[in-house]
Amino acid sequence: MMWNAVVEGNTVIRTGKKRPAAICSVLAIQKNDTLTGIGSLGIEFRRNTIISSRPNVSSFIPGEGYWNEVRSTTMDALNHVKGIVGTVFDGNTSINMDYAYRLSERGVTQTVIKDPMDKNAGRLTNIIIEDGNSARLFKTSEVKEVDPFAPYLGKSPSLHMHLGSEVQNGVIIDKVVFNSREYKTNTGIDSTKIFAAIARPERPGRYPGLLVLHGGGGAAEVEKAKKWATKGYVVVTVDEPGVANTDNTPNSKGPWNNLKYGENRFIVKPDITSSTIFDAVLASLQGLYLLKEQPDVIPDKIGVVGISWGGYLTTMISGLAGSSVAASFSVFGSGFYDASTVFLKELDTMDPFHKATWLRWLDAGRRAYCIQNPFFIAAATNDNWFYPQAVKNTLQHISAPVNHVFSQNVSHKIDLPGGTENKKESSPGWTEMEEVYFDYYLKGNGKRFPKIKTIKAEKRGTSFVCVSFVVDSDTPIRQATVNYAFVGEVPTKRKWMTVSAKCIKKNHYEVLIPLQNLGKNAVEFYGTVSDNRPVSVSSNMIWYSN
Repeated sequence: MMWNAVVEGNTVIRTGKKRPAAICSVLAIQKNDTLTGIGSLGIEFRRNTIISSRPNVSSFIPGEGYWNEVRSTTMDALNHVKGIVGTVFDGNTSINMDYAYRLSERGVTQTVIKDPMDKNAGRLTNIIIEDGNSARLFKTSEVKEVDPFAPYLGKSPSLHMHLGSEVQNGVIIDKVVFNSREYKTNTGIDSTKIFAAIARPERPGRYPGLLVLHGGGGAAEVEKAKKWATKGYVVVTVDEPGVANTDNTPNSKGPWNNLKYGENRFIVKPDITSSTIFDAVLASLQGLYLLKEQPDVIPDKIGVVGISWGGYLTTMISGLAGSSVAASFSVFGSGFYDASTVFLKELDTMDPFHKATWLRWLDAGRRAYCIQNPFFIAAATNDNWFYPQAVKNTLQHISAPVNHVFSQNVSHKIDLPGGTENKKESSPGWTEMEEVYFDYYLKGNGKRFPKIKTIKAEKRGTSFVCVSFVVDSDTPIRQATVNYAFVGEVPTKRKWMTVSAKCIKKNHYEVLIPLQNLGKNAVEFYGTVSDNRPVSVSSNMIWYSN
């Protein structure tokens, strides 16, 4: 069975052995670093032939966006209802949205893993047209949906109240409350209210803008906004309902005020606006447009930065706002909550259709393909909230330039040069390298981050594995390492080993690791380099098995 297969590009890799993608299970989704089937489960292939079929039809979620293609050399192979199939795809484009194949129990056939993040997937749904004892047959048709954030895109919120201004250390701070959205109350219609702080250099001029988003349990990052303003940025920071602790947000008002911290995040009834995360996203999006309308902001030089839940929001806003965001830096937070995060537990308690709706509109991974400008994630390999696979999935679905770092054996911190630990007191960000990042992309100052272009692991002789990678850097690399851990362990409990890498020629690094250290289990490798600013970046993770 191929349930533990790993798909990379057009190749299925299972315990290090490559096989053609044509012999993988019909549909698959990553959860908690383990590939599990979804949809037509229980299909076993040998030499492109179905030899066994034990479908689990209840696992398929119509409308969630997981689709498959079925091809056959004999049409008769498609004549027996067994399992579930969906839309026909040519590459990543749907070419038939109202036809249902019948998947054979046995016969020559071919399947293709369909990327659920394809733009077309969101506008398709499956309708049951036959329900039997052995299987259900669906036809796939177009569903007309309106993005719940569409009415708010590009619109700055109206101000409800100005709470006052002050000047500190050459920085002007304005505190305001804006109207976010209308909602029904027991007595009629009211408007949610969101607190925001706007910090700017006292000296007149035109400056890049920065939206700063707090993490879980926090509130508008007024002190960070002040620090960024001293560095030559106009900054907006907001309270984020559903993410903030209401004890810390006295000026923000809405239906969330009557809830416990963390309550009603993962609900969609009676509609998606019932989720407090909808209001968190909306408040953050409106904070971006509030920033953009400031007269001293350079409108095409606006960045977004956030930590944890604020990192999730950084990803969401960067996707929703598209070209309005010139550069983004997420600290820990990512999308694909259903793939590999602690939040999967809560998602799995939802009704399957409600879960699909939440993911459709509120999962940041579903917005990743709309990100148009440079995006960076600072992540931890053992993070208790955002596991590596969720981070990897998010980066893989962004077509704009991306970069990242993984800090090994830690949770919710970056214990590397340029990270969260031992940073300068004057540093305005959660990590020291945020300032370097935004100075480069928003001010045109300094040099770009290094980028690890390629990494590979190959057997060297009979005793070693050689892990090598190539770095593209405009700055001197002061340290380079390779990290590895065994595959299959719980992400938060994996023990990563770190080995110093040797520079064998300019920008080329390698490590020789004794095979006896690896055993028989698959191993995951990645490289990390740090320069002297300090900035740290990592490579993609790769698998190797003896």
